[in-house]
Parts: sequence; structure tokens; C-alpha cells
Amino acid sequence: MPQFFGFNNDDYGREWFTLPFSKISQSMVFEDTYRQKMVDPDFDLLASSTSGLPVTFTATPSDRVTITGNSIKILKPGKVTINATQSGNDGISSVISSQTICIIPAKPTLSVKQIQSGTTVIQSSEAGGQ
Repeated sequence: MPQFFGFNNDDYGREWFTLPFSKISQSMVFEDTYRQKMVDPDFDLLASSTSGLPVTFTATPSDRVTITGNSIKILKPGKVTINATQSGNDGISSVISSQTICIIPAKPTLSVKQIQSGTTVIQSSEAGGQ
């Protein structure tokens, strides 16, 4: 708790006083990112707090995306939760907002090959298939 220097009314001496106070609450606006595709380029996460203090981002699980600052790079498909955090300060409470996004895998490119008469092989590759 913060301390203030003041006068003691009993003997007119000076002493430190501890005054309780409540932190100011804040809220967060976190723009939805919805679904992303594996082939999508890096994109920016957009979030702001009512305090105006900086917001940081993390992802769980961390192996599906990398986050640098507010830029996100997709690494592999699946569900990932993005957390936007503003840690507050001595006078402002912290706030966290989360959203889950689905990273859609690339559509496979299918090719059909006939090896011998009556034998058909279907090959699949995600390269180039959107």
C-alpha cells in the first residue's frame, strides 16, 4: 500500500501514513481473428485496454503459432487460444481477454495414378492446394 507523509494531530509531529485504496479497473477490446488458413500470411492481433497501457499476447498451445509483438505467424493447423494481457500498474488492475481461433489445414492436392491395369493409386499432398 502507498504511504504518505503527513502531520499527526496528537503531537503535531510528522509521520508516515498508510492509506488503503482500490485499483482502478480496466477493460479490454480484443478484435476477433476467427478462422485462419495455413496458407494465410502473417497477420496482426488487435487489442487495446481502456487504460491505454500496452497489451501483450501469448498463445496456447505455443507450437501452432509464433507471436512477435502483435504479429502472429501460423505454423500448423488446429485450435489455438490467444491471450491478450494488460498487466496494470500500481493504480490500475490487470485485465486478460482470450479468444480461440481455428487454423484450417491446407486443402490437399489429389492426383490419381494408374500403376498397372486395374490398380489405381491416389496420392495426396497439401502443397499448393487451396
